[in-house]
Amino acid sequence: MTNQNSEMRRGVRWRRLLVTAGLALPVGCTTVQPNAPIAQSKQRAVPVAIRQFTAENATPTSAPIAMTGLVARQSAIDRVSPVAASTVSGTPDAAFAGSVLTDQSLIAVGDVVEPRRLPASESSPISAGTVLGGDSAGDVKYVIARVEYVPVPAPGAEQAANTSEPAPLPVSDDGEFLDPQKLDMSTALQLVAGQNPQVAFAHQRIVEATARLEMAEAMWLPSIRAGMSLNRHEGNLQNSNGQIVDISRTSLQGGFGAGAVGAGTNPVPGLSAQFHLSDAVFAPRIAERNLEARNFSSWGTYHDQMLRASTAYLELLRAHQEGAIARETLRNADELTRLTKSFASTGQGAQADADRAATERAIRQNDVARAMEAVDVASARLAEVLHLDAPVKVVPTEQQVAPINLVSLQPTVQEMVAIGLSSRPEVGENSQLVAAACERLEREKYAPLLPSMLLGLSYGGFGGGVGDTVGNFNDRLDVDVSAVWEIRNLGRGDAAARDVAQSQVEQARYREIETMDQISREIVEARSQVKSRKRQIETSRSAVSTAQTSYSRNRQRINEGQGLPIEFLQSLQALDQAQREYLRSVTDFNIAQFRLHHALGWPSDVSGTSKSK
Repeated sequence: MTNQNSEMRRGVRWRRLLVTAGLALPVGCTTVQPNAPIAQSKQRAVPVAIRQFTAENATPTSAPIAMTGLVARQSAIDRVSPVAASTVSGTPDAAFAGSVLTDQSLIAVGDVVEPRRLPASESSPISAGTVLGGDSAGDVKYVIARVEYVPVPAPGAEQAANTSEPAPLPVSDDGEFLDPQKLDMSTALQLVAGQNPQVAFAHQRIVEATARLEMAEAMWLPSIRAGMSLNRHEGNLQNSNGQIVDISRTSLQGGFGAGAVGAGTNPVPGLSAQFHLSDAVFAPRIAERNLEARNFSSWGTYHDQMLRASTAYLELLRAHQEGAIARETLRNADELTRLTKSFASTGQGAQADADRAATERAIRQNDVARAMEAVDVASARLAEVLHLDAPVKVVPTEQQVAPINLVSLQPTVQEMVAIGLSSRPEVGENSQLVAAACERLEREKYAPLLPSMLLGLSYGGFGGGVGDTVGNFNDRLDVDVSAVWEIRNLGRGDAAARDVAQSQVEQARYREIETMDQISREIVEARSQVKSRKRQIETSRSAVSTAQTSYSRNRQRINEGQGLPIEFLQSLQALDQAQREYLRSVTDFNIAQFRLHHALGWPSDVSGTSKSK
C-alpha cells in the first residue's frame, strides 16, 4: 500500500509541475485530442535548423539535381524504385523522367507540384502551355515519387590537408554496390514519413482501429440472412403430452431465413440482432479511445524513426569523415616512411626508425580499410531506415561535420520536462488507454443492469408432409423479441469482472506514470549530454589547432635538417587523435541534440531554438 501511494503521489507531482509551467495534462479518465495526421503535418519532419545545416554544409557543385520518377498515374509506379506512396490529381498518359531542377528550391518526395514549377527536361521541355494531364477543372498536379541527386567528386587531398574539419571520404567502386546516391539530411528525414515500414505499419494499425470502431458502432444493427433448408426425419419423437410417436416427415423452407422444422420459431432468422446492451453502449466508446491511442502511437513511432534516421545519417557522415582522417593520416605516414627510409639508406638515420615508420604505415592502412567498412555498414543501416535498396551506397551531401544547434538550452530543466510531458505523443497514448480502461470498468458496472437483446424476423415459404411428401407450401412469418438480464455466478462473476476492470485502470495509470518518468529521464539525460558535449567540442577544436601547429613545426624542422624524420611520428599520431576526437565530439553533440529534440516531442515550432545557449 505504501508503494502504491508513493507512485500515485509521483503522478500528482508531475501534473503539478505542468500546472506550474502553465501547461495542461489530462487527469484520470479525461481524454485529449490526437495530433493531426502525419501527412497533414509534413513540415514537422524537418526542423529549420536541419534545413539550414544542409544548406550551409552541402557539397558545392554546379551539376544540376536530377529528378526521376514524376509519377503520373498508379500504373507508372512500378517504373520507379524506391517509391514513397504516390498518387496524382489528374490522369496524364505517362510518367516523365529525367527532369532537372536548376534553381535552388527543394522538391522532395511527396511534394505536390504544378507544371510551371517543374524545370524543363532535356528531352521534353515543360512550359506553361504544355498540357501533361489534368482533372475536370483543368488543374494539372504531380506528386514526386523519388528524388535522385547527381553525385559529385569528393574534395581532393589538398583540401583535406588544409582544413581542421576533414573532407568526406570518396566512395570506392568495388562492383558490389549500385551507383552512389547523394542524400542530404533534410531529404533523409522527409523520406521517413513516406518510406519507413514501421511508420507504415503504425498507420495500418490506425486503419485497423478505425475498422474496429465501425464494427462497434454497427453492433446493434441486424444481420440479413436468406437461403433454404430441407429436413427429413424418420423415427421416434415426443409430443407435448409426453407420448412417444413414430414420425416420418419432411420439411422444406426457403426465403428470408432457414432451418424451420415443425412447430416452434425459426432457428435461423432472416433478420437477426443479438447483443448485450452494455456492449452496444460502451464498445464504441472503448474503440474510439483505442483509435485515438493508435493515432498518438503512430506519432510516437514516427518520432522514434525520425530519431533513428537522423542518428543513422550522422553515423554515416561520421564514417565518411573518419575515412577522410584515415586517408590524410595514411598520406602523412607514407611521407614519413619515405623520409625515414631515405635517411636510413644514406646512413643519416637508423634502420629501426624506418621500421617504426613502416609499422605505422601498415597500421594506418588498416585504419583506412576499417573506415571503408564503417561507411558500408552505416550506409546499409541508413538504407534500412529509409527503405532504400541495400546495394545503394548512400553518400551524404554535407561536406563537413559541423555542430547542429537544434534545441536551445535557455529553458530550465523543469520547463523542458513540462514541455516534454505536454508534447510527447506517448503521454497522449497512455491517457487514451487509461480512458479506454475506464470505459471498460463502466461497462462492467452496468452489465447486470442492462439486458442482452435478441431480435429476429423471418419470412418465406414453408411446406412439407408425411414421409417423402413435400407440399402444402404457404407463407410463414416468425417474429422474435427477447430481453434477458443476467447475474453471472450469483453475482460473484460480475464482482470479479469489475475487479479485473478496476485493476486494468490502475495498470494503465501506473504505465502512464512510468512513461512520464521515462520522458523526464530522457530530457534530463539528453540536456546534460548536450551541455557536456558542447564544451568538449571547444576543447577538441583547440586540440586540433595545436596538433596541426605541432605537426607543421616538426615537419619544418626536418625539412631544415634540424632533426630526424622519426621525430614527428608522435605529432602525426597526435594530429590523427585530435581530429578523431573533434569528429567524435561534434557527432556525439549532434546526436544528443536530436535525442533532446525527440525527448521534447519533436516540436514543430522551432523558433527560438535554432541557437544553443
